[in-house]
Amino acid sequence: MKKTNTNTILAGGLALAVFGAWSLGDYINGNLELLPVDRVPTNQTAVVAQPFDVKNLFPVWVASSTKTQDQSGESGSVDDLFASTKPVAPPMEAVVADMAPPVQKTDYAAVLASHMRLESLAVNGGFINGKFYRVGEDIADFEYPSGNRQVIPRLVEVRARSVIVAHGGKRTEIVL
Repeated sequence: MKKTNTNTILAGGLALAVFGAWSLGDYINGNLELLPVDRVPTNQTAVVAQPFDVKNLFPVWVASSTKTQDQSGESGSVDDLFASTKPVAPPMEAVVADMAPPVQKTDYAAVLASHMRLESLAVNGGFINGKFYRVGEDIADFEYPSGNRQVIPRLVEVRARSVIVAHGGKRTEIVL
């Protein structure tokens, strides 16, 4: 009789544990459903995508803007449909050559002097536009083209209230 009571108690405890786990899962699922989360819609009747068939495309008819009434019944080549009755424009090179201003050489020394701002000095360098450069260091932020090469200015000298920047065989003084 003792075994029967133990088995009954164990079976009841197991049933209670299973019911408790199920109730806890149901409680958690109910609370998760209340969260404001975008759900992915499920479609039970999903349609399998058909392969792309070029034959089902709608035809596109193009009419020439220069077509006149007497040409409407004629059939011709595609080139005839798009032929222009306007006079032919001169080549683009001739138009650009007429419009282009004379080429002026840029004075990069003046550009550097106007755009480089010396903020403070040190014994071996200075702050130019928020960056510290040592004597002999390239100032790559102000690189510019000269002919078929790129010129990178270099800090070459520190003076009492200025620095000297060398570039392309020239020297420019940037004053504090």
